[in-house]
Amino acid sequence: MVPTDEDLVMRCAAGDQESFLMLHDRFAPRVFGLLIKIIGQRTEAEDVLQEVMWEAWTRSDRYNRSLGSVAAWLLMIARSRGIDAVRRLRGLKSSMVTLPDESAAAPVSETEGATATSPKIQAALSTLPPEQQVVIVMAFYRGLTREQIAEALNIPIGTVKTRIRLGVRRLAEQRDQLGLIFQ
Repeated sequence: MVPTDEDLVMRCAAGDQESFLMLHDRFAPRVFGLLIKIIGQRTEAEDVLQEVMWEAWTRSDRYNRSLGSVAAWLLMIARSRGIDAVRRLRGLKSSMVTLPDESAAAPVSETEGATATSPKIQAALSTLPPEQQVVIVMAFYRGLTREQIAEALNIPIGTVKTRIRLGVRRLAEQRDQLGLIFQ
């Protein structure tokens, strides 16, 4: 009998290397395809594929079936690692906004040095609630992952995702009014 995806992940969590190899064989092509689309460079995508699969092996005990399928879990890991790779490749870690570590949770308007390169962008950010400002700046200007933001602010990852989504939606609504161009 062929084990299900969930069976393989559970066996990986128990340290079963054969199950990991089966999981890898099942999902590596899909994960690699996604990484190629995100990153656009085969060599870098191959490296990130290894990171994704390593994370799947070492964190298989964190898989929660109630949050989605194994495929969705792996593809979300791949998406996050792929975006991290693109940021590395494009040098986005040297962000347009500098937040001092000790004030990472302060609203943008109150954070010394937290000025976007465009006054229009700064104005748009200042219209957001402080909790949305902070996560948007940390994600898009400092290049932090959702996990890093959650850890830095000591809030759940789901809260980070929601705040980013709401903030981006609100900024998108302002795009035409402020003449902003989002790339």
